[in-house]
Amino acid sequence: MRRCLTAFEKFVRTSEKRLSEVSTAMVVSLMVLGVLDVIGRYAFNAPIPGANEIGSMLMIGMICFVWSDTQFSNAHINVEILYEHYPRKTKVVVRMTGLILSTILFAVIVWQSLLQAAWHWEEGRTYQSVPISTVPVELFVPVGALLLCFRFVIQLMQLIPQLSNNTENDAF
Repeated sequence: MRRCLTAFEKFVRTSEKRLSEVSTAMVVSLMVLGVLDVIGRYAFNAPIPGANEIGSMLMIGMICFVWSDTQFSNAHINVEILYEHYPRKTKVVVRMTGLILSTILFAVIVWQSLLQAAWHWEEGRTYQSVPISTVPVELFVPVGALLLCFRFVIQLMQLIPQLSNNTENDAF
């Protein structure tokens, strides 16, 4: 069982790193697109057609693809005024409760965004100024959310032994 969990953790961590790299490439692409659009608009009076839509597509990926890596790095904003004063076991229970609720929320996001993407696929929906299907971009959300769900499950599995462990843990 432990070997399966370790292999799963490796898969998730590798996926997080790759999606973070894709997100970084999207940031660079967005900056280049913005610069080229401004130069085209003001220097040549010829902006890039669909630059706003392409920028929106890139932003969706930039955000969704780093959700899980941010959770892994614990780089999100925490407000821990009361939490700091809880006993160790209470911290574990609170953290587990938050992870369970977050997993449920993001599982619903995966489900609903996949349903929406399937509906738009059937409709053949495209962007107005760029003749590109919206579906690939709409899949950024469920991919990022599913990977985040995997990260939540891994963190839950790592917390379970701490419920019975009597030693202090600095992870809280």
